[in-house]
Amino acid sequence: MTTVPTSLEEARRVLGECALFRGLQPEERHALISRAHVRQFDPGDTIFLMGSPGDSMMALLSGSIRISVPSPEGKEIVLAILHPGEIFGEIALLDGKERSADAKAITEVSCLAVLNRRDVMAFLDKHPSAWAALVQVLCERLRRTDQQFAEVALMQVPIRLAKALLRLTTQETDSK
Repeated sequence: MTTVPTSLEEARRVLGECALFRGLQPEERHALISRAHVRQFDPGDTIFLMGSPGDSMMALLSGSIRISVPSPEGKEIVLAILHPGEIFGEIALLDGKERSADAKAITEVSCLAVLNRRDVMAFLDKHPSAWAALVQVLCERLRRTDQQFAEVALMQVPIRLAKALLRLTTQETDSK
């Protein structure tokens, strides 16, 4: 069972354990994570919209978030369902461009750690070795996206559904 952080210090501790920061030296991790602030969202709340400024990245510490891309007709494609310990918003943060998708709370998000772009970029300037962890997370995301595109293009619906359910089950098991 995932423990919900109850204080800013606890939130920063959990943030330090996420995949992006795990490989950093303790003093490097502390230097960056001490800049984080915490936000909360109710189910259905919008965290950010596609096209909005990419001025921060987030680490989900409690709850679930849906990352999706809307169509002009009101449909959406769900790119990811995020669980505690996952980061998001890093693409727009790194390139300084607008958000490439929407992020909305599925459940209550009682702890979302937010790091501002200026803090992350200043940290990366001072600690260039931290780029390796960031690249690893981005590559993992790209591989997952490639796999999902291949499934959509090449597999029949029942097989795609089974694979999606298996991924969700694995994510739930991994987060406990």
